[in-house]
Amino acid sequence: MQIMSDIPFALIMMLTILFYYKIKQQHFHFSLFTFHFSLLLGILISVRAIGIALAAALVLDGIMETIWRYKESKLLIINYSLLITLITAATVYYLLNVVIFHVPYGGILYQGNIFHVKNIAHIVLGNITYNINCFAGFFTSCTVKLPFIALITQPVILAFALLGFMNKTAPYFLNQKERIHNPARIIDFFVMFYMLILLLYPVNIAGNRYLLPIFPFLLYYAAIGVESIKLNININKHIIAMTFGLFVLLPYSMSIFNIVQHQKETLAGPQEPASLEAFDYIMKNVPQNAAFAFAMPRALALYTGRKATRVMLIQNNEVLTERFRKEGINYFLTNVDIPDKGLDFYLERNKAQIKLLWSNQKFRLYGKVED
Repeated sequence: MQIMSDIPFALIMMLTILFYYKIKQQHFHFSLFTFHFSLLLGILISVRAIGIALAAALVLDGIMETIWRYKESKLLIINYSLLITLITAATVYYLLNVVIFHVPYGGILYQGNIFHVKNIAHIVLGNITYNINCFAGFFTSCTVKLPFIALITQPVILAFALLGFMNKTAPYFLNQKERIHNPARIIDFFVMFYMLILLLYPVNIAGNRYLLPIFPFLLYYAAIGVESIKLNININKHIIAMTFGLFVLLPYSMSIFNIVQHQKETLAGPQEPASLEAFDYIMKNVPQNAAFAFAMPRALALYTGRKATRVMLIQNNEVLTERFRKEGINYFLTNVDIPDKGLDFYLERNKAQIKLLWSNQKFRLYGKVED
């Protein structure tokens, strides 16, 4: 329905992890196969900045493996293959985001600017509640039929996922030898860092799309949680798993029916008439080399071919003025459904230098007044 980078991110993330799993499983050193993994890692971080969680997982995995091997052999073995992999991935990211495609204030650099250490406790507590609700949202049908199914699956699967995650990761930190050489631990470290970023991220308006890439892993932990429970009843664990699976699939079947029933309705987003009208006006009336400030820069770039950046939380007129000057921003687009407090702040403070060029029921296009 919308431009969701989480979907290609999920695909590339899975491919990257599978490459790493294969490398570790076959004890590869740095080779062409490992080089392909480095390329995928650089692309992954370019698609969504949260891909840095996988790089962090690699570092933690390398450190813990070095510690474990030192305890076994008393030899400090430096993992040069890991260093080369990270350098190669960083080079790919730099080429894609700076050399080939210039992304102003994009990716990791932008995301790092919106974290607020001062309010960290409040942010984390709020994000824990928010992400639990988002996880529950995966088991809620958009129809109101059989609501009791979601009421059962939501808390039960969440409890099993937490139990399974703890059972899976505890041995790494307790230094149990049977788990030291497990190549699948990269998944656990990745999920750890991914969730840590989500808990620290100060903007929680995206719904369950941020959990979408790791949702299969959460179900994987839930299965481990189910498996770890010792019940004194003569029921096959496969039957228990199939029963939970049925509970999950029933609401989805109703949702799919609902989508088919309403498939001809136009939903809010880049495909609605107001958006198409705005993009068409920009294509026909704004120069190709124009640069925009807009809350959804990738959508604007995709539909119009114009450069764009977003402001979001920055509310400092001097900082924004200098930033827009460096980036050559000369057009500003707002949408009533997509709040951008920083851009609204800038437009309010600079009314004399900016004029309204065009508008419809949802969009307003502004341009700088030429000197």
